[in-house]
Amino acid sequence: MILRSFSLFCLILFLIFLSACEDQKIDLVANDDVQQSIWQEKIAVNFLDNDNISHGGEIVIETPPEFGELVLQNDVYYYVPNSRGIIRDNIVYYIKKNNLRSQDASHSIHLVNALESVSFLNNENKLKEKNQYSLRIKTLFPVIENTSLSITRLVGVDGKLEHVVQNLELDKGKQTFELPYSVSIEGAYQYHKEHTLTIFLSGILESKLSLNYSYFDVPDPESMYLPRKSSWYNKQASDSMVNRRALAMSWLNYPEWQIPEKPSWDEDPYKNNSWLLYYHSLFWLFAYEYAYEQDFNERYLSIISDTILDYLQTSPRSNPSSYMSWNDHTVAFRMDVISYFYTKYFRFSWSDAQKEIFYTALDLHALELRDLLDKPIYERHNHGLIHALSLFNYAYAFPIRVLENDYAERSHERMIELFNNMVNTENGVSIEQAASYQLVAIKLFSSAHKLIADLTGDKDPIIESYLKRMIDFASHLTYPDGSVPSFGNTNYKTTTYLNKLEEYAKGAGIESSFLSFLLTNGEEGTALNEVTKAQIEGYVILRPDNIDETVIFADFGKTKFSHGNHDAMSFTLWSDNHRILIDSGGPYIYDSSDREYFNSRRAHNTLVINGMNSVINDAVLYDAGCKKEICFALGQLKQQGSIHTRLILSLDNEGEQETFVFDYVDSNLFNNYELIYHFPINAQVTSHPGFYTVQLSDSKSVNVVVKSNELLEYNLQQGETTDRLEQGWVTPQYAKKVPAPVLNISLSASSFWSLTEFLDPQSVSKSMISVDNEQIEIKVLGRTLQLEFSEEKVPKLIF
Repeated sequence: MILRSFSLFCLILFLIFLSACEDQKIDLVANDDVQQSIWQEKIAVNFLDNDNISHGGEIVIETPPEFGELVLQNDVYYYVPNSRGIIRDNIVYYIKKNNLRSQDASHSIHLVNALESVSFLNNENKLKEKNQYSLRIKTLFPVIENTSLSITRLVGVDGKLEHVVQNLELDKGKQTFELPYSVSIEGAYQYHKEHTLTIFLSGILESKLSLNYSYFDVPDPESMYLPRKSSWYNKQASDSMVNRRALAMSWLNYPEWQIPEKPSWDEDPYKNNSWLLYYHSLFWLFAYEYAYEQDFNERYLSIISDTILDYLQTSPRSNPSSYMSWNDHTVAFRMDVISYFYTKYFRFSWSDAQKEIFYTALDLHALELRDLLDKPIYERHNHGLIHALSLFNYAYAFPIRVLENDYAERSHERMIELFNNMVNTENGVSIEQAASYQLVAIKLFSSAHKLIADLTGDKDPIIESYLKRMIDFASHLTYPDGSVPSFGNTNYKTTTYLNKLEEYAKGAGIESSFLSFLLTNGEEGTALNEVTKAQIEGYVILRPDNIDETVIFADFGKTKFSHGNHDAMSFTLWSDNHRILIDSGGPYIYDSSDREYFNSRRAHNTLVINGMNSVINDAVLYDAGCKKEICFALGQLKQQGSIHTRLILSLDNEGEQETFVFDYVDSNLFNNYELIYHFPINAQVTSHPGFYTVQLSDSKSVNVVVKSNELLEYNLQQGETTDRLEQGWVTPQYAKKVPAPVLNISLSASSFWSLTEFLDPQSVSKSMISVDNEQIEIKVLGRTLQLEFSEEKVPKLIF
């Protein structure tokens, strides 16, 4: 029993000894610590961060903080400051475990200044290129020492670091700071980008806040679409405007007119819509800009500024001073002008009151153009493209104003739509039925292509391919002297066509091997095709040889549309470097009754039946080509009970290319026929027994021989204007007409045929015509051709 008690006693002593040994291994060392943080309402405190403690221990607060409260939550201590401000506080504690405790330690808390907010003045978040903005930065407490600020900018979605914007020392004692900020991006336009500013407050600790904003670049005004700037941005126009306030529009053929010092904007000196269009477009203000850029006289900018603001106030949309003031074309052109001048000169210099006048009118211009984009009347019209170009200008010049609408997207979309609506994109032919508007379409779409590329940075390869086809067709249309057949609304004998075609192609960056061939006189590029055919439009261009440079343009096309004329079944002839048969041109004056003549069939090389001057049905091009040294074009027009078939032939006659025109009319009615041929202005037409001679120059003349199944009456007309008849005119310039000889061959019959021969004076007519029911045999220059008709009267040429 005693032995058992002694053993138990020894075991207890042994356990006490082990426990004492265990206590001796516990290490409790509390070290002084400093915790720094930007000021916060609640800060986690870790007392044991730099202490040496084995197997845990209890933290005992010896001295609580003086300027805050220590709160224990879920075994974590939090320091909660009693007030806002820079704080230095101290907590004394020790660590206790079992019978052991550490020495006292100090845990100091330093709460330093921090950024409270960052924003742009008035909370702007849409910033434009080069505008000056105010960045407002607020700290939690006034700055007291050694505090600097830096700002960096991240651009776009990829987080690319753009650059450090600013590094600066903040003024001591201040809590709110307003810093100037201007945004700019070097290089290609980057219009709508998301930017992030990160503001760093440096001191004992670094504090940072971020601010997002949208950045909008404003294009170089010179990259905007300005279709008529060059007409006034030159010394002659500038001198006239500066010295005499003289407004000249040479292309309209009207004399100078002096602009009043204080216009009422209802002036209409020539009663002409085209003149009013350019007057109200304000493009003539570029004459003052030209003067300004010579000597930088601010007076010229003041005139531009005063004129724009006066016009916008005096002729508002609600009460325009002239019926042309808010015409669709005028609105587009004026939008181009005022957008350009505001962006380049006035966006920083105008007062808030001036800007209010400007923006009120500007937004109405934009709204008007947006409405025009969807109007069916402009669905296939060049005005529709002019509207889209101007609205696209506006959308990029004033990007923040268009965020809530579709102006940029819809105007871009409309340009692409119009490409398909205004041009046959398969062959590059403008549907506006005029040689000049083939060029206008190239210019407009080249401008659209360049504008889209310049403002968005994107090029469309499909548009480039369309433009190339348009330029290729225009190249084939061109005469050797650089002019074109003046069909449709095209000035007669405009010799600058090729030069403009070269300019527009170069401006669009489009290369055409056919155009290169023309520009180098055949030394480079690709020779023009012998036959160029636009089936849908009914156009045929024949170039049967390169010796005499014969060019025949034939129009077996559609009824009048847009800038076209009633010229279906007409043709023109160029040979041996001379115009032989011409088109009278047009429009003369758009808003004049005299225009009717140039629109009518009488102004073209046509067969007029029963005095009908219009085309009510589309003609049809049935065939065209070159076979067995014969180039031909065959078409037909059905209207008012008559079927008119025309076959145009070009044949080689011992080195001379000669032209023959066969006309055949199938009709059950008794009709009056007028076969009309137009010759150049200076041609001398002389009558001989059985033929006429057309003297074109000292070295070039052509004999005209007409054979028919009926007795013909010949009448030579030139410059006639009576109550009953107008005939024998060409229009080489807007509002100008000049007499030119016309041969009118008339007869009365039911069915009728004729063969007109355009022969070299040394040639002898040897042609023969045989008409037998539905088959016609034509013998010319030793060749025999047959013209057959199906039951539906469809013609077919058999060699």
